[in-house]
Amino acid sequence: MSYHDAMKHGETNVGLGMVASKEERSREDWHSLLIERDRLKAWIADLQKGMYVNCVYCGHRYGPDAETPSSMADVLKEHIEQCPEHPMSALKGERDRLASLNRELCEALEALVREVELVGLLDSPQLGDARAVLAKRKS
Repeated sequence: MSYHDAMKHGETNVGLGMVASKEERSREDWHSLLIERDRLKAWIADLQKGMYVNCVYCGHRYGPDAETPSSMADVLKEHIEQCPEHPMSALKGERDRLASLNRELCEALEALVREVELVGLLDSPQLGDARAVLAKRKS
């Protein structure tokens, strides 16, 4: 495609008789967006330097000092993950409780399957269902 044709069709990356493909422009656009994202993150961090941030749930306050990283947003995110007053703590506790219960139930099911196999009820449809559940769990 000539320079004139490229300009007529809206091509922007034209040079030395070459036109950038859509894929090349997409990569360039993606790279530009990543650079802009990083620039804006740095800008936010700069704005937050010298400020105090508080947890709205427990009131814990982080302030500008030598021990606090430059990104107060990161400090607050780390605090939220550990704050006992934050609703996320309750969710994490429930997740951990359910994961533990799931492990216990799967262990009980495995024991039951072994017991049924010992008794000799190998053709039981329920045993096949239990094996499928256990196989899915292991994968």
